[in-house]
Amino acid sequence: MNKNLMKKVSVADERRKANPLDLSSDQDLTIALMNLIAIEDATPDSQIGEMVRNIRKKLMVRMVADENTQVQAHEYLSQAAREMNKAIQFQKTGDKKAAYEKYDATYEAYVLFLATVYGISA
Repeated sequence: MNKNLMKKVSVADERRKANPLDLSSDQDLTIALMNLIAIEDATPDSQIGEMVRNIRKKLMVRMVADENTQVQAHEYLSQAAREMNKAIQFQKTGDKKAAYEKYDATYEAYVLFLATVYGISA
C-alpha cells in the first residue's frame, strides 16, 4: 500500500471530524455500510436484500454525493467487506497468517474507499 496515500487519507479524515477525539463520524457510518453490504451479499435476490440495498444507498449519500464516486466507493467498500469476511473465516480455522493477510487486504481496500470519498489520488 502506498504510504503517501495512507498519510493523505489520515490527514483528510482528521480534518473532516468536528472534534478530533471523536472516532464515530465517518468510521461508524463506514462500519454500518460494510455490514449492510455483507447482508446484501448474503441475500442478493430477496426482498430483504433489496431493502438493505436501498438503506445502504441512502447512507452512502451522506458520505459521497456524486453518483459516479458512489459507485467506485461502493466497489472498494464491498471489497473490504469481502476481505474482512475471509479474514474472519481464516481466523476461525486457526490460520493466522492467512487471516492477517486478509486483514491487510481489508485495510488497503478501506483506505482506497476513504481516498475515493475524500477525493484523494495517489
